[in-house]
Amino acid sequence: MLLEQIWKGLPQGLADEYVDELILNGGFTGVLLKSGAMGVAMNVRSGTETDAQTREFLGTCIGQDCQDVCSRVFEKLGSVEKNTPERFLLNSILIAIFNAFSGKWFNEEDMAKRGLKADIGAQGGPASTLKEGEVATIVGYGGMVRPMSKIAKKTFVTELEPELFSSYRITRDGIEKGPTCTTVVKSSEQEKYFAQSDRVFVTGCTLVTDTMDDILSQCAGKHIVVYGATAAFLPDVLFENGVESVHTMVVTNTELMSDILLNCAGAAERFFPMASQWVLIERK
Repeated sequence: MLLEQIWKGLPQGLADEYVDELILNGGFTGVLLKSGAMGVAMNVRSGTETDAQTREFLGTCIGQDCQDVCSRVFEKLGSVEKNTPERFLLNSILIAIFNAFSGKWFNEEDMAKRGLKADIGAQGGPASTLKEGEVATIVGYGGMVRPMSKIAKKTFVTELEPELFSSYRITRDGIEKGPTCTTVVKSSEQEKYFAQSDRVFVTGCTLVTDTMDDILSQCAGKHIVVYGATAAFLPDVLFENGVESVHTMVVTNTELMSDILLNCAGAAERFFPMASQWVLIERK
């Protein structure tokens, strides 16, 4: 399981960091450490669906060291069913802790020691790794689909419920169904689209939904890019599992990020660039 591999692969020191604050937004989870470091992770709309028992458990994590919190969350996950809001939330808390702890190593010097190249303040987003004429599959429909479709020969987007991403244009000439820039397909059929692709873009949110392990296995041998704020942990495990590059963000203004998560509801992600710095990590 990738989550456990990431946890076990982190440098020593997790027990010396303490959870100071948890913020549960409708789309993202934020973890603020006592040291001032902060990490965020998508929670698949589970942040506002917690029950009283889960909130009580999370309350007992405040002030505890990160190693202990992670151990307790992993233990709790052992009795939580897959594909449930509670599981998504607990996974997102783990990842946000990993991200907060990892931020200190997201610089050129420390990444070089790991055999990786870091572009701090990377411009252009994940689409910058796409080469003209390639066929690409994007796991998860997001804002980069349209710009990628202008570069790629063909794009596919995998979603659990493709119809949720339909659009319609009604004119004198009739009704046109969108999107017109890409083909949205069912996640259950994604492997055959991975096989047709040169490059596969995988949202870090697949760690939250327990699907990244299978996805990386299914697109082995392809150019794999992991993207998004959720993937801001030390990426060694991802590269060991065939990933070619990681495009993520590191929180630089914790006070502003906390305010964004607390007060911007479902629109929070669009304000992340105000409180973070984008980073592209690649093999040397």
